[in-house]
Amino acid sequence: PVSEASLPQVDLSDLPDLGGVEALTLASAPTAPSAPSPVRLKPASESILCADFIQWASTYSGPFFNFIHCDFPYAAGAGRPDSQINVSGDHALYEDSPETFWKLCQCLMDSMNNVIAPSAHLMIWYQSGKFKAVRDFFLDYAKQYDLTVFQIPLIWHKSDGSGVVSDPVRRPRHVYESAFMISRGDRTIVRPVADVYACPISRQIHPAEKPQAMLKHFFQMFVSPSTRMLDPTCGSGTSLRAAESLNAGLTFGFGLDPRFAKEG
Repeated sequence: PVSEASLPQVDLSDLPDLGGVEALTLASAPTAPSAPSPVRLKPASESILCADFIQWASTYSGPFFNFIHCDFPYAAGAGRPDSQINVSGDHALYEDSPETFWKLCQCLMDSMNNVIAPSAHLMIWYQSGKFKAVRDFFLDYAKQYDLTVFQIPLIWHKSDGSGVVSDPVRRPRHVYESAFMISRGDRTIVRPVADVYACPISRQIHPAEKPQAMLKHFFQMFVSPSTRMLDPTCGSGTSLRAAESLNAGLTFGFGLDPRFAKEG
């Protein structure tokens, strides 16, 4: 596969404002820093663009991203006022349907060659009952885009026991969420971590917010100072804050609701 180092540098003029980043080079696979360096935490206004990722991705022309974190709405019920995972107030609702999930997955594949680096990692959260469907979707693109879809998922166990009971007389409470780890161009990880992490849920701002501590645990595999991270549906930005706490070189996300970004 083509290495990032062999690619020409790209003019930054087409890249949206990413918080004062003056230069961005196409670097090789991430490596662990030799010594600790200061953590650079940015306000949400500098790393979250309130726009539609699907519209942006189709016309984007600029530097590639080498870590893509995807927490697409996957019909968990956050879009229903009566959902068990909902929160009170007018922040409670957002579009949450299978159609939205698959539309975003398709956009990600359609924009692979203009958004995602030839050497990259993708982390894709999905509805646990849809393991085979989601796996097979990405496997269909494996040869075309040099993808390796790891068959064992990353798991967040909700240690406070919260979760959804879809059928209280027939099924147990579902207390974990799963994510696929995908490598493009056989990209190596920074360091191995456990594939299960336990912590309570976090709904401080967004009804389907992923806890920063959990994300930081898994992101240790992917994030270093050479990381250029993109989150197409970042909500309140906990994924961006987690990557920044690991000294990611650049973090950038999309959110349709400016209230989540403002409070993130």
